[in-house]
Amino acid sequence: ASLATIKVYVDWDFPGAEIEIERALDLEPGNPMIAYLYEEYLCTVGRGDEAIKRFQSRVRKTDNPTAQYFEAYILTKFYLWTGRYEEALELKEKSLGPIPAPAIDDIIFLASAYALSGDYAEALARMDAIKGRPEALEDQWFRSHETWLIALSGRHDEALKSLEDLRSFLIGEKIDASFATACIYAALGENDKSFENLTQAYNNRHKRMPTIMMDYCLHSLHGDPRLEELARKMGFPEVPQAKSKNK
Repeated sequence: ASLATIKVYVDWDFPGAEIEIERALDLEPGNPMIAYLYEEYLCTVGRGDEAIKRFQSRVRKTDNPTAQYFEAYILTKFYLWTGRYEEALELKEKSLGPIPAPAIDDIIFLASAYALSGDYAEALARMDAIKGRPEALEDQWFRSHETWLIALSGRHDEALKSLEDLRSFLIGEKIDASFATACIYAALGENDKSFENLTQAYNNRHKRMPTIMMDYCLHSLHGDPRLEELARKMGFPEVPQAKSKNK
């Protein structure tokens, strides 16, 4: 299972990764972590609906609140990665109902689901509600998503200013800013600039490049032959002919 993860994120050997994860499942068919890794792999290569079916078939109903929370957390990610935004929103709202102070990543997923379902005002309001947390200011994922949501909502000039601040923050933390920049330009509809940065991320072997087919921040690029060509260059086993989902 560990070897499969290395093959995806280090070697970009997607067919080899599937061989290893299937071997792991044969050796430990009841291991839920290995099952999850396989489902995540399926999402990575554009087979998200298959991943969701597998997950739902192996999860049993439980009254344990902790188990319910983690199951909803995983399924929400799968829904977002697969483009099933309204299902992600419904599930995340339901799972966070009894939680008084949700974690930052829960709010990010919820805000993203709102935005991708078309409610940009609610998405930004959810992010603003936790912006004052000290940990949010130092969280690269929060800051990247905040800028992406501003861009997605159509606030062009504000998004570019936020992108400038984000890039300064990431570079200051010695983090390659090319992938995050590509996501922001995709949200702005500036696809040429998005692909310029994705090409840079590809050349730098950015650690997020294996997520290009499932990352919901890039779903608006689906259907563009440049994304499909990039995926082929990376060695994806198949490149789904997806239509643009991020309107």
